Amino acid sequence: SYYKLTKNKNKEEAYYYIAELWNKRGKTAKAIENYKKYMNLNPKDPNYVVAATFKIAKLYEKNKNKKKYLKWYGKTIAVYKSLRNRVEYEAKEYAAESQFKLTYEIYLKFKAIKIPKNPAAQQKAVAKKLSLIEYLTKQLKKTIKYEAGNQTIASMSLIAQSYQHMMASVIKAPLPKGLNKEEVKIYKLEIKKVADKFKEQAIKNYEMTIAKAYEFEVYGKWVSATLNNLKNLHPEKVRGLDFKAYITRLPDDLENKKGLSKAPVQDIEALYKAKGGADEKQLVAASAKILLKHPGDLYTLTTLSLHYYNKKYFGLSKIILNRIV
Repeated sequence: SYYKLTKNKNKEEAYYYIAELWNKRGKTAKAIENYKKYMNLNPKDPNYVVAATFKIAKLYEKNKNKKKYLKWYGKTIAVYKSLRNRVEYEAKEYAAESQFKLTYEIYLKFKAIKIPKNPAAQQKAVAKKLSLIEYLTKQLKKTIKYEAGNQTIASMSLIAQSYQHMMASVIKAPLPKGLNKEEVKIYKLEIKKVADKFKEQAIKNYEMTIAKAYEFEVYGKWVSATLNNLKNLHPEKVRGLDFKAYITRLPDDLENKKGLSKAPVQDIEALYKAKGGADEKQLVAASAKILLKHPGDLYTLTTLSLHYYNKKYFGLSKIILNRIV
């Protein structure tokens, strides 16, 4: 094998690359086997060490082996913490996602608690949910501290969703038995007061999530869910937000952008390069070259719209955006 033949001091990395190949082919057992072989050889590259640990966890999750994937997500966090001063940003993202995955299990337990009819049992269930939401928030803040884009947004959104779920749980809780009409009326008024407090917390946290998403220029399922949930709770709060969310929704890497355009690769690369520079004329020229042949090119129009939005030319930005939508 390559490992036996090579004399390279980092030859243990051969197992990492073999694991990567098996992973891409969808052969989870073989991939896990080789990632573990790599890990057992005391590898030198701290970034690969964190990546291998995380990918083992992902593969176990893919195989629905909960016990093992939770264990390996825990290991990813521990490995990252021991190497944090020697790794690149991607390793931090792996650790953040691992932290979020572990914390999401608390959210599932929180949601699973039902509020029964019995008044005494209701109080116990509500107290248990309140205790869990406090613990859940504390754990999600650990993920937020990583400042790792998507996982930070996911965690902030999940805090808001927890309060929204608490609001819904209180509203939908069955009426206690034995109440007369007047008592039912009073009970419902008190329940509404409690529910409104949770609603306020949910709205506040959704707004904070959106603000952070704009700061990070992140868009995905968590931002989409945040906007939709906030719209349901308080429609006025989301007016004008969809536009900003839309123009920041595209991924930042060039390879993904190639799939959003029918223009020649060299033209996309020229536009991508111009986008990162300070010369607006170069950006306009690169955009015009593509739009002459492809008038509705999604990547080009979005790039222009975002460029003018960042320069605070909101009217021009929206005119360009309207060509897409």
